[in-house]
Amino acid sequence: MEYLVFEGPSLKDAMNQMYSMGVQKNMLDQMQIIKRIEEEKRSFFGLKKTKNFKLVVGIYENRPVKKQKAVSEVATPDLFATNNLPVHSSPMPHESVNLKSEIQDIKNAMMELINTRMTEIKDNLIQDKLTREMDQENQILQDVEISKKNLEWAEKFLRDRTFAQFLIDDVIEHLQRQKNDIRIEKTQVLGSIRDFLSTGLVREEISIDNYNFGNFILFAGPTGVGKTITLVKMAAHVAEMRRKKMRFISVDRYKVGADSQLKAYAELLRVPFYPIHRQEDFFDLINKNEADFTFIDTAGKSPRETIAIKELSDWIKRTGKKIDVHLVVSATTKPQDLDFIIEKYSVLDFHHIIATKFDETKHMGSVLSAVYRSKKPLSFVTNGQEVPQDFKIANLDEIIADSIK
Repeated sequence: MEYLVFEGPSLKDAMNQMYSMGVQKNMLDQMQIIKRIEEEKRSFFGLKKTKNFKLVVGIYENRPVKKQKAVSEVATPDLFATNNLPVHSSPMPHESVNLKSEIQDIKNAMMELINTRMTEIKDNLIQDKLTREMDQENQILQDVEISKKNLEWAEKFLRDRTFAQFLIDDVIEHLQRQKNDIRIEKTQVLGSIRDFLSTGLVREEISIDNYNFGNFILFAGPTGVGKTITLVKMAAHVAEMRRKKMRFISVDRYKVGADSQLKAYAELLRVPFYPIHRQEDFFDLINKNEADFTFIDTAGKSPRETIAIKELSDWIKRTGKKIDVHLVVSATTKPQDLDFIIEKYSVLDFHHIIATKFDETKHMGSVLSAVYRSKKPLSFVTNGQEVPQDFKIANLDEIIADSIK
């Protein structure tokens, strides 16, 4: 249905406009008055009142159209003129007066009925519109509140899973940039976090059968993380199982005799073992080409021992060799402490991170945070003391999935 509006200073003028247009466009039978509006306007600084009448007319397209004469042949009638009505050729004066009175009464009743009905329609339309707008606003407010609570929930969720605060902040910022409908469903929030981690963490393809990051592999890290046993596990996978010649070197600048564990494993595997305490001996041994792989263990150092870490860095640089440095950390370390370790050991310019003790913790958020902060790939993980079984290539997607559930 199409709607047209006719207006004038009186209801009569508005109806005459409607009738005139209906005749001109041959659509009078398709017209129906929907609503009458009476407005009051003020002019001359609000001191003078005037009225304006509007008719809202609906056009029904499916009504049959009667054939009418050309517009030029039809005079626009005055709907309120009595000469449009059939009358007796010679009406008596009192009959004419009564007829006019009856017509006026009918007009008044019709207009009253139209006015009442149009007022009801107007009120219903306004109420329906207000209700829809209110419902829409309430839904928007509810979605905003749910989104806010889900962001708070996501922050607590990540903190409970030992993620570092700097990574949590970046994840929350990422979620705030997402569409609102993503944040109002927790499953979609988790999916967005998983996607952020999958794309934000550095990856590197690693193969044990074809390890191509150099033949000199050095292990560094703080005390108690399991560097020595991790070195033996990797050596067993990379060299022993492939029947490659290998040797073990233990570098401890400060404690003579602190390498008994590695010496015992070297004897068990029947490989050469060299305890090194002087820089010159280290350089001489590195330059001897007597093995396919050289595994270098270092003394555990607190990240606060910056001088010792810097000295190890100088040793590595002065060899002139491509040495693959693995920073070994424990998955049980608190995220703040692990971040501190990453910061202090960065002077070594390590290439990979190895995470140990996966079997001793429920959450791996601190390890993923270390990978995120250092922008270094996670190479291997250990999940027990058995050699060589409890050692495997790190599956980043699997670790992320286990951390976000």
